[in-house]
Amino acid sequence: MFKGIADQIKEAQKEIIKQETLQNYFEMLTNFRKEKVRKERKTNTAFTKQLLPHLSSQNLDQIPGLRSLFYVVLEKQDNENDPKRLKFLETYMLLKSFPKRIQIFDQELEKVKPLLKSKRETRSLRVLVKNIRQATMDKYYFQEVSSLLYLSEKAGEVNARSLTLEKAIDIGKKIQLALNEAVDYLKQEDSWGSWELYFSRKVKFDAIPPSEIDKAFDAIPYIASLMNCFAALNEPFFPARDILILKKMADEFVEGLISDMIQDWLVESKTKKMRARINQSLGNINVMIRILTSMREQNKSEITLMDVEGQNRLEYTEDFVRKKLSDKI
Repeated sequence: MFKGIADQIKEAQKEIIKQETLQNYFEMLTNFRKEKVRKERKTNTAFTKQLLPHLSSQNLDQIPGLRSLFYVVLEKQDNENDPKRLKFLETYMLLKSFPKRIQIFDQELEKVKPLLKSKRETRSLRVLVKNIRQATMDKYYFQEVSSLLYLSEKAGEVNARSLTLEKAIDIGKKIQLALNEAVDYLKQEDSWGSWELYFSRKVKFDAIPPSEIDKAFDAIPYIASLMNCFAALNEPFFPARDILILKKMADEFVEGLISDMIQDWLVESKTKKMRARINQSLGNINVMIRILTSMREQNKSEITLMDVEGQNRLEYTEDFVRKKLSDKI
């Protein structure tokens, strides 16, 4: 009698919550992308004003790795405290990070697009749920029927929540893996800041192959953009303050690591500051993943309980209504 109605409300409510979550995620990713494009243009303008006399962008693009880049820009160890050269390094590396950061948003947006329905369709689903509820209550005006329909709506919401939790955990684990790999690479970079290779005749100082620090830094823009995605997905599950902290961490991640890289070079600290920043970020991500995993398990239990409760409520309501209608006749 009521199973088809309850299932229809449950699935419709699940789709409504799913679409609202996807729409919010899509809009936030679009805004993140626009912001990075704006910053890329701004950084490019600043870079053109900072070009050093002995360099051109073409020369820089031919440099194979970060160690050679530092040698070429600084030219000699005495120039390590030249603020113009250091600022040039910072701006150039920042500029080079934007294409990959934007690419991650493009890829994520492409994944979401096929799943996204129009806002009009979502509104239509809301109207459908309302009409089904109203029509059912007009015909069966018992409190027991109202309770069954309410439970069906809640079951749909709980099922939709599980989809978002799975997506958030998946992205969190990707960040976790990339951060751990970056730390491992940096641990192997044992002579960052040394001028030994510059003076060595074994290799040209402007043609030193990429090393472990290059592998680590290549992943940094990818990680930063995934952090933005992670923040957007976690809005339903964490306080606004925690989300703001995560967004700030993502926005400052690349710039902060570039600054750390330069400082590590100047004091020859073997990437100590870079690793400290990454480990701090990793700690925050680990905590959030643990909380999300706990939420996922709790949500699974809630789904199981609601399925059992829903079936019991359905059977009880059908028996109750049949009896009431029979008594009325």
